[in-house]
Amino acid sequence: CYMTDAHSEQDIEHLKWAFTDSVESMVEDGIFGNPSKLTRVSENADELRATRSTEERPSMVPVACAPPEHPTTALQKEMWIAAQMRPEASAASNGTNIVELSGDVNAKALERAIEEVVKRHEALRCTFSDDGSRVIVHASMPAKLRMHDLSVLPAADAAARLTEILKQDGQQIFNLAEGPLASFQLIRLAPSKHLLVFTAQMIVCDGWGFKVVLEEISSIYSALVEGRDCSLEPP
Repeated sequence: CYMTDAHSEQDIEHLKWAFTDSVESMVEDGIFGNPSKLTRVSENADELRATRSTEERPSMVPVACAPPEHPTTALQKEMWIAAQMRPEASAASNGTNIVELSGDVNAKALERAIEEVVKRHEALRCTFSDDGSRVIVHASMPAKLRMHDLSVLPAADAAARLTEILKQDGQQIFNLAEGPLASFQLIRLAPSKHLLVFTAQMIVCDGWGFKVVLEEISSIYSALVEGRDCSLEPP
């Protein structure tokens, strides 16, 4: 985006000349049905153009495009206020979905599928303004897939570690001003048994949203590992 508010006196005079000359021409052609009462300024055109040609043109100042924003809903504002009063209590607004995956899992393809879904949905790329009045939609947002391999641990230790991971995941505090407001984890329990854990702050994702995200991850992941295109409807 480029814009400038720098205008010289010559710029203003040129605009006045262009407007007046155009109107004068229309009057002379009888468009308005009345004789001209305007003073012709065309005789000054050459002088004006010469003046402008020797004048240094104002430089165009690049201005960074701000990400799109929209007002928060009443419910989002309530959740935002609660998070400011007691950040640790905001974990109560976390929603966690756990999907068991059977068979081999291509972790790189899964992470790429997650990245593509995050690109598709503004809710997974948004943060909130410092006063909580606006939702800020970013062009991109990190979508890292954290991985844990519990398959090498004894059964009892693996169970204890799994409980710890899920507890920490559910109690994580999302930074509403910086994001991301969702997390993804892949837990390997055995060579052919994994858990995909998707947690998001419900200020941006509701029950239906969780369903849509998981279904799209599944569709894109399947297409990637099968080497085919995946056609999804626009979100």
